[in-house]
Amino acid sequence: MSKEEALFEIREVHLPMAVRLCYRSNRGLALHMLSRGVSGGRASVERLRELEPHSQTHSLFSRSAIGSFFQEQPQLTNPFIQDPLLRTYLQRHLPAQEVQEKLCCFGEAVASEVDALGRECELNPPTLERFDPWGRRVDRIITHSAWQRLKCFSAQQGLVAEGYEANHGVWSRVYQMCKMYMFAPSAGLFTCPLAMTDGAAKVLQSLGMPARGAFDHLTSRDESKFWTSGQWMTERRGGSDVARGTETVARRQEDGSFRLYGFKWFTSATDADMTLTLARIADEDGSTVTPGSRGVSLFLAEVWLGDGSSNGIEVQRLKNKLGTRQMPTAELLLDGTKATLLSEEGRGIASIASMLTITRIYNTVCAAAAMRRITQLCRDYACKRSVFGKLLKDHPLHTLTLSRMESREEAVSCVGRGCINPSSTSSSGRKMGNEERSVPAAQAALTLPSQSGDGEPCLICLVVAFTRSQQLLSTDEQFLEIT
Repeated sequence: MSKEEALFEIREVHLPMAVRLCYRSNRGLALHMLSRGVSGGRASVERLRELEPHSQTHSLFSRSAIGSFFQEQPQLTNPFIQDPLLRTYLQRHLPAQEVQEKLCCFGEAVASEVDALGRECELNPPTLERFDPWGRRVDRIITHSAWQRLKCFSAQQGLVAEGYEANHGVWSRVYQMCKMYMFAPSAGLFTCPLAMTDGAAKVLQSLGMPARGAFDHLTSRDESKFWTSGQWMTERRGGSDVARGTETVARRQEDGSFRLYGFKWFTSATDADMTLTLARIADEDGSTVTPGSRGVSLFLAEVWLGDGSSNGIEVQRLKNKLGTRQMPTAELLLDGTKATLLSEEGRGIASIASMLTITRIYNTVCAAAAMRRITQLCRDYACKRSVFGKLLKDHPLHTLTLSRMESREEAVSCVGRGCINPSSTSSSGRKMGNEERSVPAAQAALTLPSQSGDGEPCLICLVVAFTRSQQLLSTDEQFLEIT
């Protein structure tokens, strides 16, 4: 065999065999061996592709170890446009074109701005700054700029103010909650301080405005004047047994104000500007002699004094929570916190009931809103995900699942709106009984369009409407009076 024939055999027979073996474990080594046998880097790559047994398949991974396919994610679009049930409901009760246009613009702002802010809050939870650089104790809770922007957005959009300005008459609460319904799933839980702010404003209103200045701050549309409020009730003994769990003491001062001393175990939205809290008023000897709920009174306290210093409030620690991490929740020591008595002495729990009613209405609306958002994203994803040769939306079983999800979501939405309908008074202003008050929720479910659009009520809606009616019949009348 001549030298030329030997080189030819090595290059054309032995080298390719070695390259194939090396390629299985080390593509770089195979490419290096091939480049030694064939001149030119480009020619080496081309030759390697020729030797590749499945070149068409593996070429997708030539520049990436993870391949070139990425599933298109579902996109959030205007939640108002994507919710035909909400639009139909408003056309029936608030048919003004201006209402539709404003809510459409609000929905666009939720999709284009609020959703990104909520994600930033999720990724950047609050932190506690105990001391300043000079060693002074400051107890400042540092929140992300997105959380602060959500506060400004809430003021500008009047998310609390809408319920008190009465721009839509008795339907103002409904209009407000329609905004909250779209805002909540994207807001990074900023609905929690808004619920307590709304509840605090309702308490002040129900008590005859004992703190008009605070009410104006809570219901302001000016972001520089807008306040949020906390609700500091839970203590170490507490939980739902507020009457026996409240140990905080209020000591009367010479000017008629009070100083609070106690420990609050769980205070959500601790970065609020003010709070409503419960305490027991001490007598001249410093003792609290009235046990149970009759010894608990309601107070208003600002978190910060006029000079920017803390109002006798020490933040012991931020709660390390499993969920709701984007919102600051803390354990607080009240050490001489200056406060104003709002209720009659011993009427604290009864006076704060309006706040609890409002916050539970928010919980209902926000839960329905979360269900709607999940359904909306699932519908969009079904139009983008392809499996077994066709889109998810073309699979009957998947379509059935989506239909069941939407039926339940629509039923819950009807019940939620039934809670805020202006049905506590009739058109003549007469107080309505519980039996009458149960009718709107049932009617809302009975007139709910079905999936096929034929107007037949869905069975789930009927069941939920009946359940809601029974609940209303057994519910205390004061609990429902929010408008």
